[in-house]
Amino acid sequence: DDTIWALNKDALTLTAISDRLKIFARRMKASYPNIDLDVEENITNDISLPPTQAFHLFQVIQEAVVNAMKHSGGSGVKILLETTNSWRVSIADNGTGIKTGSSSKGMGGNGLTNMRNRAASAGWQLYWEPATPGTRVIIEPVAKNGTTN
Repeated sequence: DDTIWALNKDALTLTAISDRLKIFARRMKASYPNIDLDVEENITNDISLPPTQAFHLFQVIQEAVVNAMKHSGGSGVKILLETTNSWRVSIADNGTGIKTGSSSKGMGGNGLTNMRNRAASAGWQLYWEPATPGTRVIIEPVAKNGTTN
């Protein structure tokens, strides 16, 4: 169970989260055999997150992936976890894309509301942006001055 996995630890690194996402990707492949789901890392400085934050991050990523696989109409989804001084996660699909711009406001559904609430409670920025083709969801911490890292 993902909850026990996350909350049973003192901290979780982005690499550990990535490894768990690879297990999730294998499970999703069984339900969506015609959609490629890849998990990639560009982690130069493995950052640890408290267990509650790691769980919220995992849940937001899962929801973004499920939404992309169900609704994008694309044939591929890529999760990228990366670090420089901080961390950033992107979930990109090659589907039909979004029409509402970079804001998630106006995009309905409980899943999106839950994603926004989890990100806000953790102090992260969550936004949607057009990709070529498709849509990209970005999750990253908000810097102390209110901007993204």
